[in-house]
Amino acid sequence: MKNFNDLIFNPHSLAEYPDFSEAKQAVEKFNNGYSVSVLSGKPFYSNGIDTYELAVIYSGNIVKVIGNLSAKKITEIMERIQNKP
Repeated sequence: MKNFNDLIFNPHSLAEYPDFSEAKQAVEKFNNGYSVSVLSGKPFYSNGIDTYELAVIYSGNIVKVIGNLSAKKITEIMERIQNKP
């Protein structure tokens, strides 16, 4: 089962702008058609240190966005999503 530690953060497309240079994104796709996008940095619902913004995506559509989440909470959400039929 995938969890927060499996996420690989890369510079977000906004990182090319000086005010957003620390913006990062990780995307993880699951076998059931769901995926998550986890964001870190100033322009998002994140403190850029230890809270993150998470979007739940199904078949390419964002179905929910939740901000200011801890790594532990992201793992909990990822596990619930992976268990969906």
